[in-house]
Amino acid sequence: MMQTGEIAQALERYRRVLDEHPDERAVLFNSGLANFQLGDYAAARDAFERASLSDDPALATDALYGIAACDYAEGLGLRGSDPKLGLQKTQRALSGLHDVLSFDSAHEGAADARLKAAALWNQLKQIIEQQPPQQQPSENNDENQDQEDSEQQGGQQSQQNQDQQEQDQPNRDPSQQQPQDENQQPQDQQDPLQAQQQQQAAEQQEAQEEQQQQQQQAEQNKEEQQTAATEDEKEEQTREEALRQLRRLMDRQRLNQQRRREFTPPLPVQRVEKDW
Repeated sequence: MMQTGEIAQALERYRRVLDEHPDERAVLFNSGLANFQLGDYAAARDAFERASLSDDPALATDALYGIAACDYAEGLGLRGSDPKLGLQKTQRALSGLHDVLSFDSAHEGAADARLKAAALWNQLKQIIEQQPPQQQPSENNDENQDQEDSEQQGGQQSQQNQDQQEQDQPNRDPSQQQPQDENQQPQDQQDPLQAQQQQQAAEQQEAQEEQQQQQQQAEQNKEEQQTAATEDEKEEQTREEALRQLRRLMDRQRLNQQRRREFTPPLPVQRVEKDW
């Protein structure tokens, strides 16, 4: 596989050729291939679209395949960040591959690519369906406002009850209040010890829950890292496979052109007699 520096040099050569011959479809196809290898799918798609206007049916069909490969690669890259946009890209790839197979039912790689694109489409669809629904801001605001009003009313009612108790307190008989205070004193002496025990138990439980959450979070992070590494590896393998497929198509195109030149019979040359 060509290195990044070699690809950049090749693109510069293609650019110089296209400056003088902007409709050289084979060079446009090579330019799209190089940009695809660099991951510049927008530039690759533009070059493939221009190459698809070729009068050569095989080159035009291969260019359409290259456009679909760009859509598929973009959809694959959006799987984690924007699955909805990735679904749209993958749908375009499926439509493009359908066109390729309609022009050439025996096209090398298009049938397999369509199966992979269909699998990616189903995967993106499942990701979108598993996403939690987003609540409307207006509904949230209404619920929050209702809750605040309810809490405010509850606070006002509690304050009124407390004021009423304070007003009724002086009217009570002191002889009835004294035994209650005496009975309350042992309970007041027990409350600090009981409260301390309850607080210690609550702190222990909170520490255990926090430790469990940390363990669960660590395991979840580990699983996410492993999943991300696996997906990145699969994505890179898929992109390399698409690139190899495009290269095989271009090699086949060059071989066909060479064969056509070899089997083209030369024009007969007639001797011209001089009449002077």
